[in-house]
Amino acid sequence: MYSYLFVIVYKYKFMQVNYQYRNGTSFPVSLKTLYADGGIPRFYRGVLPALIQGPMSRFGDTAANTGMLTLMNSMDATKDLNVGFKTISASMAAAAFRIFLMPVVSLLLYFMGIC
Repeated sequence: MYSYLFVIVYKYKFMQVNYQYRNGTSFPVSLKTLYADGGIPRFYRGVLPALIQGPMSRFGDTAANTGMLTLMNSMDATKDLNVGFKTISASMAAAAFRIFLMPVVSLLLYFMGIC
């Protein structure tokens, strides 16, 4: 629930910062330009992919970390490994899930008009 609220409340800022970074403008200039380009709805382009990407990223990180640690602790060959190695493996699984979500991120940036 928090993820959805966060997207709705801060989506305009995400759009403005990305526009400012891409075009090298100041804060007020980027706000005026985006507003002139489409009013308030311009700041919320790409909100649907953002509502999908945020919770899925958090779910994937948690599932990958928990899944890898559980898997490694359940196997005789890996249950006695160093916790640091298990954590690195879990982080790599989480990174792989983030790579799996890259098309959603690309769609988000496309709707925002950034790429």
